[in-house]
Amino acid sequence: MNRWNVYEFLKRGFMITGTAPNWETVFCQFSKLEEREVLEGIAEFEAATKEKIRSAARGREEHAG
Repeated sequence: MNRWNVYEFLKRGFMITGTAPNWETVFCQFSKLEEREVLEGIAEFEAATKEKIRSAARGREEHAG
């Protein structure tokens, strides 16, 4: 597995739901992959889509306020 698997996971999730998976979901899904590879996959997705991957906790804070 590598950064492109992360990118494809994010892309599929975004295409199906209209929102990108959060950090926790991505890191849980790719827990055995080096952190550098996960971060590079996230960076590729963000560059291609202009969407930002957010923390689940941050999303709750944004909706609560």
